Amino acid sequence: MWTPTILGTAASLAAVVWVVAAIVDRLGRRRLAPTPPEILLLAASTILLLLALQTLWEPGAVGRLDSEAVREAMGLRSALAAAALLGFLAPTLWRITARLQAHRHRLLELERAEEGYRRLFEHSSEGCYLATGDGRLLRVNQTFARLLGYEAVESCVGTSQWAYVPYLVPGRREQLVAVLQRDGTVAGFESQIRRRDGSVAWISESVHAVRAADGSIHGYEGKLVDITATRQADEQRRRMFDLSQDVLCIASADGKFVQANAALTRALGYSESELKRLSFTELLHPEDRLGAAVELRRLALGVPIVNFLARCRSKDSVYRSLSWTSVPVGGVCYMIARDLTSQERIERQLRLAATVFETATEAVIVTDAHGRILKVNPAFTAITGYREDEVLGQHQRIFSSDRQDEGFYEAMGHVLQTTGHWQGEIWNRRKNGELYAEWLSMASVTDGAGRIVHFVGVFSDITRRKRDEERIRYQANFDVLTGLVNRWQFQGRLEQAVERARRNHGRISLLIVDIDHFKFINDSLGHGSGDALLKEVGQRLTTCVRENDTVARIGGDEFAIIISESRDHDQVTAFAKRVLAALGERFQVKDSEVVISACVGIAMFPAHAETVDELVRNAATAMSHAKEQGRHTLQLYTDDMATRAIERFQLEASLRRALEQDEFELHFQPQVDLDTWRIVGAEALIRWRQKDRLVAPGEFIAEAEASGLIVPIGDWVLRAVCRQIVAWQAAGIAPPRIGINLSFKQFRKPDFLAGVKRTLAEAAIDANGLQFELTESLVMHDADAVINLLEAIRDLGIELAIDDFGTGYSSLNRLKRLPVSILKIDRSFVSEVTTSQGDAEIASAIIAMAHSLNLRVVAEGVETEAQLGFMRAHGCDVIQGYHVSKPLAADAFTEFLLGWGRKHGPRLVSVKGTAA
Repeated sequence: MWTPTILGTAASLAAVVWVVAAIVDRLGRRRLAPTPPEILLLAASTILLLLALQTLWEPGAVGRLDSEAVREAMGLRSALAAAALLGFLAPTLWRITARLQAHRHRLLELERAEEGYRRLFEHSSEGCYLATGDGRLLRVNQTFARLLGYEAVESCVGTSQWAYVPYLVPGRREQLVAVLQRDGTVAGFESQIRRRDGSVAWISESVHAVRAADGSIHGYEGKLVDITATRQADEQRRRMFDLSQDVLCIASADGKFVQANAALTRALGYSESELKRLSFTELLHPEDRLGAAVELRRLALGVPIVNFLARCRSKDSVYRSLSWTSVPVGGVCYMIARDLTSQERIERQLRLAATVFETATEAVIVTDAHGRILKVNPAFTAITGYREDEVLGQHQRIFSSDRQDEGFYEAMGHVLQTTGHWQGEIWNRRKNGELYAEWLSMASVTDGAGRIVHFVGVFSDITRRKRDEERIRYQANFDVLTGLVNRWQFQGRLEQAVERARRNHGRISLLIVDIDHFKFINDSLGHGSGDALLKEVGQRLTTCVRENDTVARIGGDEFAIIISESRDHDQVTAFAKRVLAALGERFQVKDSEVVISACVGIAMFPAHAETVDELVRNAATAMSHAKEQGRHTLQLYTDDMATRAIERFQLEASLRRALEQDEFELHFQPQVDLDTWRIVGAEALIRWRQKDRLVAPGEFIAEAEASGLIVPIGDWVLRAVCRQIVAWQAAGIAPPRIGINLSFKQFRKPDFLAGVKRTLAEAAIDANGLQFELTESLVMHDADAVINLLEAIRDLGIELAIDDFGTGYSSLNRLKRLPVSILKIDRSFVSEVTTSQGDAEIASAIIAMAHSLNLRVVAEGVETEAQLGFMRAHGCDVIQGYHVSKPLAADAFTEFLLGWGRKHGPRLVSVKGTAA
C-alpha cells in the first residue's frame, strides 16, 4: 500500500522540479513569462505533492494500516499519487509532442528552402557550380554546362583537379587558385576559355571558398558569366576609336588623359603615354583655359553635352585650333575634336579649286561578313552622294569603278581574312557617276568563335591629293619652265633608245645644244626675259624634230635632242645645221628683239659610244669643242676629242700633284707711272715649274677653272705674295703694291673675306701693300652682293682694280657704284692702238670714261714705244708690259727694282732708312 503513495509522491516532486526548472530556463534564457499551462501544472503538482507527503508523514499512519478507514485513505492517497505521476508524465508527453511538431515544421521549411535554392541554382542565367576543396565538381547548372559547350550537366560533374574551366591562357587556373587560398574569395575574374567545340569565349568568374571549422577549405561555390558580347562591343568601339581620323580621347574627372587615339597623337605630336602624364588643361592656351573649365564644369552639373573652342599646344609648341565636344559617361568624359586649322586650310584649297566639300571628316561604312551594307555615317553621304536609305542592304560593290579587277578584291579579302586589316588606295564611283580616289582602311570584327561577322571601313577622299601627286610626278619628269623632258626623264628615254637600237642593230644620235652667252642676256634683259627666251628656244627645237624624237632641257641654257633611227653623219650634221638656223632667227621677247647663237655637240650610238654614259659624255665633249671654236658652231665627236679629254684629266691630276708638292712659283711684272716714271706696282703672275720647263698660266689656268682647282691655287698665290712681301721687308726693301688676280670661284667662296683676313694676320703685313684684280664679268654679276663684299675688302686697305676692261659687258651705272680705283685696259685693245682706228677709239674712250669716274687707268701689254706714246698722249696713268719688263722671278724682280731706283730715282728704302 505504501508503494503507490511513495511513487506518487516521487512523481509529484519530480513534476514540481521539472516545471520549476522549465520556468527558470524560460525566464533566464528567453526573458519570457511562464505560460498558463505551466503555471497550472506547477500548482497541481505542488498540491499532489503536499497530499502525498501528508499521507507519508501523518502520525500513526503505520499502525493503522490494517483498518478499513486507513485502507480507504490509503486508496485515496494512492489514487492521488497515481494522479501525481500522471501529472508528471502529462507535461513530459506534451513537451515531446510540441518538439516533434516544431521539428516537423522546420523540416518542411528546409524542404521548401531547398526546393527554392535548387530552382534558383538550376534556372540561373549565370553558370553556377559547387566543387570540393581539391577542385572536383559536385554540382553544376545547365547554364554552366552550355557555357562550356556541354549538352548535359552530367558531363561536367565529377571533373577533377580544377579542370572544369578550360582557361585559354596558360597559368590562369593557378592564379585563380592562389587568390582563393589567400583571400578566400574572387570576384570578376575575367578570362578567355575554349569551349568544347573549340570556340573562344570571355567569362567573368566569382568564387567563394567554404572553410571547415579548422580553417581548411572544404569546398568552393562559384558562378560564371559570359561576357563575350561585351568584350566584342568593347573591341569594336576600340577599333572605331583607333581608326577614326577625328581626334578622340577619354579624360578622367580631374582632367587627366585616360585614352587617346592616333589622330590626337598625330595632331599634337605627343605619344599616348606622354599624353597620359598630362592633363587636358595643361595643353590649352592660357587664354582658353577659363572658358574650357566653365564648359566642363557644366558637365558636372548635369548638362549632357557641351561644345567649345580651344587652342591646344602641340609638342613643338605650336597651338592648333580645335573644336571640342564633350560627353560624360560613367565617371569619365568622352571628348571628340575637329582640327579647325587643317579644315580652314583645306577649305581655302577647295575654294580655289572650285570643289565643294562641307567637311573633311572621314566616312565610315559597316557591312556584314558578306559585304552587305549595314550602316554609314553622314560623311559617307557627303563623299559618295548616296543617302543611307539608298545603300542599306546593298553590296558595297555598287560603288565599284571597274578600275580594280576581281583579283584585286580577292587579294583584299585574303588579307582581311588572315590579318584582320587592310589599308590602301582604291578608286570608286559617286552616285553621279564621277570617279574619285579614296584612302581606305578596312578592319574585320569577329565573334567569340573567331568568325568574321562585320567589316568596318574608314575612308577619305584623296582625289585632290592624287591630282597633286600627278603634278609632282609631272614636275619630276618635265621641265616646269619649258614643258620639255627634264634631265631625269631624258636619262630614262636615252637608256630606252640605246637599248632599242642595240636590240634592233639600229643607230641613234644625241645632240647637246648650248646657248652662247645666255648669262649676258639674263643680266641685260632680266631673268623674266631670259625665261621667256628659253621657252621659245624649247618650242623651236620641238618643231625641228619628229614625233618619236625627244627634246629635253638638261641645264640652265643647255638642251639635248635624241634622234632615233638616224642614218649617217651627213644626215645628223644637216639636222644640226637646221637647229642652228632655227635658233639664229630673231626672237621677240616681250618688247625686245633678241638674236642668239648656239653651239651643238653631236655623238652617235654605236659609232662613238657603247653605253649611255659614254654617249652623253662624248656629246658634251663635242659641244665643248664647238664652243672653243666660236659662236654658232657644231662639232661631231671624234676620237681626238677623247684624247684631249684624257689629256685634260691628266692635266688636272698633275695640277693637284703640283699643289701638294709646291711646284708653283710667282713672277712679278712691274707697273710704271707715266708722270714720274717710277715703279708704282707689280702684278703677281703664277708659273708652274716642271722638270724640264716653266709652264705659263695659259696652259693650265683654264683647266684649273674648269676643275675647281683655281680656288686652292688662288689661295696659294695670296699666301705666297704675303710671304714674299715679308721677305722683302726683312731685307730692307719697300716693295710696290702687288696685284693679285682673283678668279670668279675664289671670289664667290662664302668664307673668302675671312680667309683673306686670316692670311694677312698670319703674315703680319699691311693690307695697303696688296691690290686685287677682278674681271668685268665678276664685278657685274649680282652687283649688290659684290659691292658689299668689295667695300669690305676696301675697308681692309686693299686696293681694287678691274682687269681686262673692255672685254666684258659693263654697266656704267653699276661701275660708278663699285669701290674700285683702277681700270686695266685689256692688252687686245692696246696691241692695235697704233694700227686700228677702232681699238684706238676704244682705248681713248676707256681712259676718258675712267678719269670722269676718278679712276686711274693701267694699260696692259705695252710693248712698243709707239704704244707708250699713244697712252701718254691720251692721259693714261700707268703702263705694264714688255716695253718695261717681262714678268720676273722674285730674285730677278728684286734686282730690277734696285736698278730702276738707281736709274730713275729713289724707290727703295734700306734697313737703316737711307735712300737707295
